[in-house]
Amino acid sequence: MKTVFISKNLWSTVENATATKEAWDILQKEFQGNAKVTSIKLQSLRRQLENLKMKDFEGRLSTYTAESCNKISFWVLQDEIDDTESIQDSYTREA
Repeated sequence: MKTVFISKNLWSTVENATATKEAWDILQKEFQGNAKVTSIKLQSLRRQLENLKMKDFEGRLSTYTAESCNKISFWVLQDEIDDTESIQDSYTREA
């Protein structure tokens, strides 16, 4: 089996293989790992995805909370302005 490899280290992992399939299996195990390693990698990727979703949700929740607080503050301020105007109207009617 003659093949051109870029890395001598890569060649040393498959040089004793007698068939192409055997070399492929060796390389696949070297770079992908066995089923347990693949499962662990998949769990890690799922965890990263969940973390990204939570960060996105937290960002949106923070924005929503800030907007809600602004609206509530505006309503409270508007009520105070309305109260002040009604007090001023009552004084102007009395005068």
